Amino acid sequence: MSLTRRLWAVLTFAALVVAGIAPAASAGTASPNSTASPNNSASPNTAPQYRFSTYNICGNHCSSSDYSNTQRLRVVEDEGSPTGGNADDIFLQEVCKSQFDSIDAQLRTRGYTGLFDQTKAVGSGTCSGSPYGIAMFTKGAVVQTKVLHLKIGGEPTDEDIASPCVESFIQGRLHWGCSVHLYWDSSTYSALEAQKLASLVRPWQEAGIPVVLGGDFNASATTSTLDSFYQPGMAGSPHGSFREADQTDKNYFNTSICTATQSDCRSGEPTYVDLTSQATKKIDYLFFSQNAFTNVSGDVLARDVTVSDHRLYRGTATMTSASMGETTDVGDRNGDGVDDFVAVERSTGDLYLYTSSAYSGANRTQLGWSWDTMRDLVDVGDHNGDGIADLIAVDTADDHMYLYSGPGFSGTTRVDLGGGWDSYTDLATVGDRNGDGVPDFVATDAATGNLYLYTSPNYLGSQRQQIGTGWTGTRDITDVGDHNGDGQDDFVAVNDTDTTMYLYSSPGFTGSTRVALGGGWGGYGDIAAIGRQNSDKQADFVATDTSTGSLYLYTSPSYLGSQRQQIGSGW
Repeated sequence: MSLTRRLWAVLTFAALVVAGIAPAASAGTASPNSTASPNNSASPNTAPQYRFSTYNICGNHCSSSDYSNTQRLRVVEDEGSPTGGNADDIFLQEVCKSQFDSIDAQLRTRGYTGLFDQTKAVGSGTCSGSPYGIAMFTKGAVVQTKVLHLKIGGEPTDEDIASPCVESFIQGRLHWGCSVHLYWDSSTYSALEAQKLASLVRPWQEAGIPVVLGGDFNASATTSTLDSFYQPGMAGSPHGSFREADQTDKNYFNTSICTATQSDCRSGEPTYVDLTSQATKKIDYLFFSQNAFTNVSGDVLARDVTVSDHRLYRGTATMTSASMGETTDVGDRNGDGVDDFVAVERSTGDLYLYTSSAYSGANRTQLGWSWDTMRDLVDVGDHNGDGIADLIAVDTADDHMYLYSGPGFSGTTRVDLGGGWDSYTDLATVGDRNGDGVPDFVATDAATGNLYLYTSPNYLGSQRQQIGTGWTGTRDITDVGDHNGDGQDDFVAVNDTDTTMYLYSSPGFTGSTRVALGGGWGGYGDIAAIGRQNSDKQADFVATDTSTGSLYLYTSPSYLGSQRQQIGSGW
């Protein structure tokens, strides 16, 4: 999507009214408490099944007379057939460009879009002179594409380690899919590449967008390379936020680390055959972001000896019902003394304003569209002096941060605050720390785990202050006002390892003084402060149960689940 198109796509509702072409606000479907239940959301009981296939087709090395390129192409093309794999995404590794072009010509007629990334220089000994690389196909409207470069430096190969990714709507639901091929001759390098991959896709997960990673990770399930993806609580030292498609297959549980009574194990059916020793092992994976998918399962097909030394691997899952995201306080817009908020509808990319006190979907106002490339929307107070809160947000299309002015947050007048935000996540205001009357914010560098403070008005990286380390496993940082009476805002955050929510107090937000507020937050996301909803002085917040799509209000000072109030469904 071009920058010009995006700028015009986020024209505000107010501007459209002037032009006389204002779209009607979508009424949605009212829940029992008259809160939005967007039309495109699917309940867990009616959610469609999503299908994914990954295959290292050995397109260059498996070129002797024992192999058939015609059969190789046919097998992949069948994955895009309604009578074959019928996959929403197809991830391919070790692909010659000539093979990709042939497959692309067939799959385009079935609604697929392909992305190929060349990882090796053209040479007579590679793919018969055709470019060599990695690819993926997706069946649905494409929002944007990215290639994540994972090479650490020092890998003894001239081949790039890259992951082509596509953000697209599959069966009407927005998601990111990435094809993966990590380094093959050193676990040290593959582990570092895996860490880099996990950090680069984490901002998408934090934005509430489902992520699927499929490919040849060149590592066994229990190695440190896969620690970056498997979720905490499993064998080893995992610290990831994904479910693997075959981790529930008890027929292939690794009995040295798992028992038959367990539901999940870092194991799975073998996907690769060593043609010299005939030994088999699992090195291909389909990882699904854990809060976005349920009913995850995998199936490894029998090896086609005329195609590859790998086996075709299929996975299926259903997406959770959450359809709204990027919920962000924008102050009191309707004059009732209670803060209102905006949220992005994931299925359309539309930005809506929800006003208190009921935050009714029937009365929501559309402010813009094509916000599906935006993440980490943050209320940063009034920057232009009109008395209305403004927003900052990161555009994933160019990884720049932009300032949007209220009331309409128009893309035509947004201000570019700088680039390089691709690995930064969990942006959250922490009140006015420098005394200029405008809120400042913190952000986590997902690549290092460092927490930084950025101060207004320009939030310059050159003036940022590091205020913490080890924040990679912490998410949904949310400003909740002053809880310790020092005159500065504190915040809450969820630790993914123990699924506990903690209160961090200013000025240092140190882990040594944090206070546990309660556990069981693993299935909750899109936590956002929405001002004071009760009579005390601290901010309250909303959170979405990702398994049901229910939106709940939690009130200060303790944010007890026993006192929460459901204020919406279909989120």
